[in-house]
Amino acid sequence: MSKKRFTEGLESLFGEAAEDTLQENSPLLSRTEKREAPKSRDEESSKRSSAKDFSSDLQAFLEHAFEESVEEQLEQRKQKRTPISGSAQVKKRHRKPLTGLDALIRSTIEPGSMRIEQKSAKRITLTFDPEKLEKLKAIARRERTYLRDIIDEIVAEFLDEYETKKGEEEA
Repeated sequence: MSKKRFTEGLESLFGEAAEDTLQENSPLLSRTEKREAPKSRDEESSKRSSAKDFSSDLQAFLEHAFEESVEEQLEQRKQKRTPISGSAQVKKRHRKPLTGLDALIRSTIEPGSMRIEQKSAKRITLTFDPEKLEKLKAIARRERTYLRDIIDEIVAEFLDEYETKKGEEEA
């Protein structure tokens, strides 16, 4: 096979680079041309037929949502600026302001209403008879739960029985 030569027919391109002058229709001169004055919206809307313009509706919706979120943030900042006693100082957190979609997304829950229960569970090691352990595992599989939950139920039942028994003996 022969080598293909791509330089054939490109002399005009390489020759122009050596010249100091540019042609009038050169793409490099397109920015220096005078631009026409932009048409007003009234002229454009009269030319359009009753076509649906979803992008302008979407833009208007996003602008409205953005303005609302900015107003909410300003209100929150005003509320945070309440005077604090001299003894209590506030640590300033440098938090990056929300931008883009994060600024548009509002929280649907109130952080004060969320309460996280902290279980003070302890990790222990138990020793079982292998036969009893296999039976407990089988029960856990049938119930589709964890073995630790089965053992937790057993311990809870034992404690209830013990407390009722002790309560009867003391009375």
